[in-house]
Amino acid sequence: MGNRVPHRSICWIRQATPLVDMSVATRKRPINLTAVALVLSLALNICAVGGFMYSRVYEMPHGSGMEYRLDMLSKRLHLTAAQMPAFEEFRRSLRHEQDGLGQYNDPLLAQAWTELIKPEPDLTTVQGFIDQMSMHRHAFQIDVSASLVHLLAALTPEQRVQLAKIVTDRKDPGGGPIRINVGN
Repeated sequence: MGNRVPHRSICWIRQATPLVDMSVATRKRPINLTAVALVLSLALNICAVGGFMYSRVYEMPHGSGMEYRLDMLSKRLHLTAAQMPAFEEFRRSLRHEQDGLGQYNDPLLAQAWTELIKPEPDLTTVQGFIDQMSMHRHAFQIDVSASLVHLLAALTPEQRVQLAKIVTDRKDPGGGPIRINVGN
């Protein structure tokens, strides 16, 4: 009689009535906000340190603007000390002409946008502003082209060919300052 299997109805009762109070077992613990803040802070610090280390390991350029690209262009052309004054004059001219273009065109662009955001903009007025900006851009390109011709006169034939290849290759960012400013 010791190894007797209990009746099925008794097994069902045991399964139906849990031995532990389920309301206590399913109750959620309160979120510890301090622990969450510490984990997030740690994760952000790891990301910041990782970014810093990445920039040190993979020497990122300190700029990808026009000045940086012109510096890279002068290095790629292997300019001599005698050629550098012509290159620097081109750089100064480009910077000066860009500043002048901005002084002329920025107010016109603002006026064009003022007209465009009106409920019923006058497209003839907007076209007039665009025409004026185009005339300024054209004069800018003529002046920059004259500086470029002066630079090209200081280069060797091989350097001229190399510069032409750099500028005409749209995938080469080194030619960007000349390509964008002289003409696309």
